Amino acid sequence: MLYEEEFLAQLPPAGPHERSPLISLRTHRPRVLGRLNQWFGELYPGGHADLAARLRNLAPSQFTPAFYELILHKYFADREWQPLRNHTVNGGNPDFYLPPIDWFAEVATISESQDEERESRELDDLCRMLEQIQSPFWISVFDFAFANIPIDKRRIVAWVEEAIRNNSHEKEFPARYEADQGQTTIDFHFDRKGANARANVGAKGMFSLDFQGQRRRILARLRAKARKYDRDILLFICSGEGFWAIHHETVDECLYGDRIMVFNRRTLQAREDRRRNGFFTRIVHKEPQNTRVAAVILCQRRIVDAEDTIGIKLAVHHNPYTRRRLDATLFEDNAQFVITSDEDGRITMAWINEGAGPVTLG
Repeated sequence: MLYEEEFLAQLPPAGPHERSPLISLRTHRPRVLGRLNQWFGELYPGGHADLAARLRNLAPSQFTPAFYELILHKYFADREWQPLRNHTVNGGNPDFYLPPIDWFAEVATISESQDEERESRELDDLCRMLEQIQSPFWISVFDFAFANIPIDKRRIVAWVEEAIRNNSHEKEFPARYEADQGQTTIDFHFDRKGANARANVGAKGMFSLDFQGQRRRILARLRAKARKYDRDILLFICSGEGFWAIHHETVDECLYGDRIMVFNRRTLQAREDRRRNGFFTRIVHKEPQNTRVAAVILCQRRIVDAEDTIGIKLAVHHNPYTRRRLDATLFEDNAQFVITSDEDGRITMAWINEGAGPVTLG
C-alpha cells in the first residue's frame, strides 16, 4: 500500500505557510490521498519503489513530479492506451510508451528545486516570526535573494520593527532589507491594516510569479527532455502547486515565440507578429529545432466536485514543424492549438475546444 494508516498518522498537520503538498493534502483533502492509494494499487500491483518513495516524500520537488506521473498514468489507462513504464528507446527510458497510439510520452513538472525549497523554508520561518510583531501594517514580500542559509532572521525582524516605527504615519510604503554586502535582499511592502485585521503577513511569495523566470524554467526543462531521446515524442509539462501554477499564455510564448507589434510608419497600420525564439519556432541553419516533439501538453490538476474527485485540464500545443504530426482526435475532449491549414508553404493554426473543462479521472 502507498499510504498506510501508520504512515499518515505520523505526518504533522499543515502549518499556515505549508509548502509540502503531501502534508497539505493529508490535512485538507485526505480523500485525494485515498484516491492516489487506490490508483497506485491498480496501476502498480507489483509495486514501484521509486514512485512510491517520491509520493511519500514531504519535499515538493519530489512529491509533485511523482503525483503527475501517477495521475497521467491513470489518464492514459482510462483511455485504454495501455501505458508502459521503463520502455527503453535509443538507450533512454521515457516515462511512458502508449502502444495503441504508438507515442512515447515524457513528463516534466515546473516546481521548486531543492535549493529553492530551502530558501522558501527560511522565508516561511521568517514570516512566522513577523506574525508576532505588534504591527498596524500588512507585511508583504515581493522578492528576495539569500546569500547564505540559514539567514539571520532575528536581525531582519528587528529591522522590520524599526522600519514600522520610522514610517508609522504612512498609509503604505516599500522598504528593502540588505545584508551580506548586498547579496541578501528582501523587498517588503507595508500596507495599513483595517480595524479588524489580526494577521500581519499578507501576500507572501509574489516573486514566484516572475514571468521571465518561469519562462526560463519551462524552456530549460523542455530542451533537456527533447535532447534526451532521438525519437518522436509528446512532452507533458505539468504545473506545480501554489505559486508555481503555469498560465497557458506563458506556455504559448515559450513554444511559439514572443508576441510583438509591428507598426507601419507610412500607413500607420499595426499588426501582431511573433519573434522566432520559441521552442517550436527557433530556426538554426535554416532548420526548425525540436522537430521530434509533436506537441507540448500543459497539464494542470483540478478538484472537480465536493467529493474531492481529481480531474486534469489539458491544453495541447501542436508543433507546426514536427516530423510526425499528432492526430488531434486523440485529445478531442481537450483544448488544442492545432494546424487548420497547410497550403503553399503557409501553416495556419487556431484553438479548438478552448473552453473545455477538466477531464475527470475514474
